[in-house]
Amino acid sequence: MTDTVYSMRAGRQLDKAKVIEAQAAAQAKQAESAFAQAEAAARIATVQREMERTTRDGAEQDKAAARAARNLRWRKRLDAVLVRRDFVMVTVMMAASVGTAWPAQMSF
Repeated sequence: MTDTVYSMRAGRQLDKAKVIEAQAAAQAKQAESAFAQAEAAARIATVQREMERTTRDGAEQDKAAARAARNLRWRKRLDAVLVRRDFVMVTVMMAASVGTAWPAQMSF
């Protein structure tokens, strides 16, 4: 009968050892899984940062293109105003010279 008791105790101890071993294996697998998740999260963060950087660069290029287009429009408007101003100045000078020369010619 003592053999049975000892073998039952040994069996329980063996079962406890197997349970502890299984728990250790499960913890090791959990650690590996957590490590893999951390690596994946790091890769995802890197990709997101790269996408944000690309988006920012694209937005800066769009802003620069819009600024260049605005500057071109303003330059065209300014050129048109200057051309009109030149035309008006020439017309005024011609009218002024005619206005002063014609009466002078009429007196002859």
